Amino acid sequence: MKSYEALARACSGIVAEVAKRLRLSTRRIYQMMEPPTDFDDPAGATGSGTINYLDHIDDIVDVAERQGKGPADAYAPIYFLARGRGVFLPYPQCRCDLREVAGRASKAMKEVGDLFAELGADIQDGRITPVEARRIAKEGHEAIAAITEAIAAAEEAAKEGR
Repeated sequence: MKSYEALARACSGIVAEVAKRLRLSTRRIYQMMEPPTDFDDPAGATGSGTINYLDHIDDIVDVAERQGKGPADAYAPIYFLARGRGVFLPYPQCRCDLREVAGRASKAMKEVGDLFAELGADIQDGRITPVEARRIAKEGHEAIAAITEAIAAAEEAAKEGR
């Protein structure tokens, strides 16, 4: 999905409200919902849209990754935008063989076990405290990340025929 397509999905039917919140004109919002003009490609310079805020966030993440920032730091702007409304995990890239796939699958099983061990221990007293909730969330995020890594490793190994 392109950034302008994401904005179009989010803003469709509510452009006036979004424009008011951002203190921009509705015209500007509509421009951000259209493909931008590609000045680097003379044959493709047909878009009427403009660079939008999502493009800037994408650029920040790209620069952070290229400068060696880890995913937790590079994707911090996206984590902030999610604001607890879900879990965002960058899809890991790897050139994996079957041994690596097995290792990542084993790590995923361990992380899921850690999650349920933490959850089981924390509910023994019939309630979950805020501290316990944070520990459960941490274990849950680690489990989801490990599962995602195992899936990515398997998919990459299948593409490479390993």
